[in-house]
Amino acid sequence: MGSIRNRGDRLFVDFRYLGHRCREQTLLPDTKPNRKLLQQLLTRVESEISLGTFNYLATFPGSKTGIRLSQRRDGADVGETSGSAALLTSGGAGQGARVAAASDAAAATPLFRDFAELWVQECGLGWRASHRATVRSTLNRHLIPAFGDVPVGLISKADVLQFRTVLAKHSGRGGNATLSAKTINRVIQVLGQILGEAVDRFDFVNQVKKVKRLRQSRVEIHPFSMDEVQLLINKVRPDYRDYLVVRFFTGMRTGELHGLRWSRVDFERRQLLVRDAWVRGKLDETKTVAAR
Repeated sequence: MGSIRNRGDRLFVDFRYLGHRCREQTLLPDTKPNRKLLQQLLTRVESEISLGTFNYLATFPGSKTGIRLSQRRDGADVGETSGSAALLTSGGAGQGARVAAASDAAAATPLFRDFAELWVQECGLGWRASHRATVRSTLNRHLIPAFGDVPVGLISKADVLQFRTVLAKHSGRGGNATLSAKTINRVIQVLGQILGEAVDRFDFVNQVKKVKRLRQSRVEIHPFSMDEVQLLINKVRPDYRDYLVVRFFTGMRTGELHGLRWSRVDFERRQLLVRDAWVRGKLDETKTVAAR
């Protein structure tokens, strides 16, 4: 009885023919639709073997195993054999042709670096400048070096897991030995967003969806007591006193406070209108779009 198995998150067919175990590798990612497609092929292969009508090279064109078995001499023992990793990509009939088409379609998708650039151009129009800079940094530092020359349809779960393992060994900022789980999850999230858009256009499975997020540790917050706040306000330089008072008692984010302009101060109603933020040396929209 044959089976469908995987190697490196790529499926291969495992069956017996002429008393020998045969394995034919494909470029198909390990997904339910692809397993179903290969199972149909395997059912046909085993049926033809039982009827004595199986043509190895017609089903698996260019297979080294098929060539060896077709040239087999009486009494020769070829043992356990395995096909080339490039098989099922050059044609065939019936299910073999459908497998070939699916594999070729995945391999024919755009390279990650090219599709990532298209994604940034099309989806980045509504991004804040700071988010655009973060995505660009994530692409240049991590994603393009790892996946730049790989067709988006051939990025497997195994590839993503291996990439995440390597990522976890990178040095972090601020003297941290490694990148934080939050940073790693953000990098994988950008990868998933790019592949998600590619899936909509080229109809393959987004492998990042199968990768669980790393658990993020809760950050312990130790706020100042009111006595400590009052002490800081009393001891700070006079030209910083108003700044600290506003910062402590409004809850404004750093960028929002630094981007506050006189035109946003309503003395009559005693209100500060939070509409802008100072981000990366420029005045930009606030992180939260709703007016505050």
